[in-house]
Amino acid sequence: MTMETIDFKGVEAVRLQTSKGASAIVSLHGAQVLSWIPAMGGGERLYLSERAVFQAGQPIRGGIPVIFPQFANFGSGQRHGFARLRD
Repeated sequence: MTMETIDFKGVEAVRLQTSKGASAIVSLHGAQVLSWIPAMGGGERLYLSERAVFQAGQPIRGGIPVIFPQFANFGSGQRHGFARLRD
């Protein structure tokens, strides 16, 4: 597997690629999976909203976010937790 640091729409991210051709892009902001392309082909499998904001302190709309320590308003903390807003 190879790993390289990239700029993904202005956000620092890591691209992972297997020897068989599968790849994923993970944002260093919130550890959110922004892209997944399986080795068997077929193209991008994850949705990213056209309204997604790619800047520090803002959640990225789409992909696979890390929701921690709570989901929605089920708790006294910030909606969907704080992890997805951290570098």
